[in-house]
Parts: sequence; structure tokens; C-alpha cells
Amino acid sequence: MLRGLHKASSTWLGKAVMAVVMGFLVISFAIWGIGDIFRGFGRNAVATIGDTEISVEQFRQFYNDRLQQLGRQLGRPITPDDARARGLDRQILGQLVAETTLDEEAKKLRLGVSEADIAKRITADPSFRRDLRKLGLSTTSAEGCCDGK
Repeated sequence: MLRGLHKASSTWLGKAVMAVVMGFLVISFAIWGIGDIFRGFGRNAVATIGDTEISVEQFRQFYNDRLQQLGRQLGRPITPDDARARGLDRQILGQLVAETTLDEEAKKLRLGVSEADIAKRITADPSFRRDLRKLGLSTTSAEGCCDGK
């Protein structure tokens, strides 16, 4: 095949055809190679759901936390090889994707609770009030803390 290419490129027509083919290859690699750079080639996203990206670091943290939790439940540490063999990496990624999808849907529907409402609910909780009294604090000082004062 190389001999055939060499023989075909020995004439002026063969050289012109080879130049066009090589030029086409160079231009196509330049366009798609540079395009990947501008599109964020090598981004650190494991998954993208709507406008939210799950980064490799978020996945790693969630994965390690979950493995430690499962290891405590079993009474022995789970090695990464054991986790992969049991499919825990895919299960954990699925769980992260599901939670992120729910968060995205809640944002889209504009569902949520204001910080003021959360502060009211916390300070109205009897166990929170009891713990405040144990610490020698009043509910007004706790409410001021929650208001950012």
C-alpha cells in the first residue's frame, strides 16, 4: 500500500491529490481538536443534569462517605475492589443523579423553604429550646444568630 502511495504521488497529479488529502486531514483535526478545547474537553464533570454538574470531587467525596458508612454497618472496611465488584460505584452515582434531578426539578417548579421559615421552625422546636437552656442561651439570642445579626 505504501509503495502504491509512493508511486501514485510521484506524478504532479498524484502530488496534488495527496496534498489535498493531507490538507483535509490537517484541517479536520485542527477544527475538531480545537473545538474540544473550547467546549471544555477534560472537564471534571461525572454527570450533568440540567444546569447542575456533578463534579468528580463531589462524586469522590460522596462515594468515600458512603463506603465508610457501609463499612461501619458491616463491621469491616470495604475495599474499592469489593465496592466495584458489588456495583456500588454505579449505585452511588445513580443515587447522586437522582438527588440532583430532584433538586433541579424543585428549582424548576420554584419549590423551597425560605431561611426565615427554617429559622422559625428550628427555634420553635422544644428540643432546641431545651438545649439552648442547657447552654444558658435564650431563644432571642438564637433567633438573632439565625437572622445574621
